[in-house]
Amino acid sequence: MKKLFVTLLVAMAMTTPVLAQVSFGFKGGLNLTKMTFDRSELEEAISNKSGFFFGPTVKFTLPIAGMGMDAAVFYDQREGEIKGVGEKLKQKSIQIPVNLRYSFGIGSFGSFFLFAGPQFGFSVSGDDKLNIRDWSLRNAHISGNAGLGVLIVSHLQLSVGYNFALSKSAKYKVYEEDGGTRVEKEADVKNNAWQIALAYYF
Repeated sequence: MKKLFVTLLVAMAMTTPVLAQVSFGFKGGLNLTKMTFDRSELEEAISNKSGFFFGPTVKFTLPIAGMGMDAAVFYDQREGEIKGVGEKLKQKSIQIPVNLRYSFGIGSFGSFFLFAGPQFGFSVSGDDKLNIRDWSLRNAHISGNAGLGVLIVSHLQLSVGYNFALSKSAKYKVYEEDGGTRVEKEADVKNNAWQIALAYYF
């Protein structure tokens, strides 16, 4: 995945000379997290919580009518709470989304746009151990984005999107009875989230 990320950065750098316009800004928003588990009994015990993300962003206009790209580097936090226990499953990471976008104007007021693309995540901290489970974060993971938004007078942007996991974001241990023997097995977690974001481009 690191090779893919480097290749993507190189490709963006090579295409920069043909880009018609570049805008820099800052973006932040709300994560409405949905943790999914490959063991249904734990998924039913998790109450999903809201989180947040924020960081710098850049927007490119491509020399094709309506087409563009945006990229960002976010600090991202997501969490869920174990029902009846009060412990929280937290994941803090650096997220790098790279989206292709298609815009269509609404006069001098601004434009609507659709976006989609990959997102690369790198865990920075979280709850590695809980009293009821052994829990550890994946160092790196990949997800996808899709959504829509509105850009107002070229500066203020409001968007709603869905971030869906394409790889495992965490793992934990479960214990099962197998022929009278207690067996330890590993299970996986994926983090999906609805995201509401506000950005300002200078």
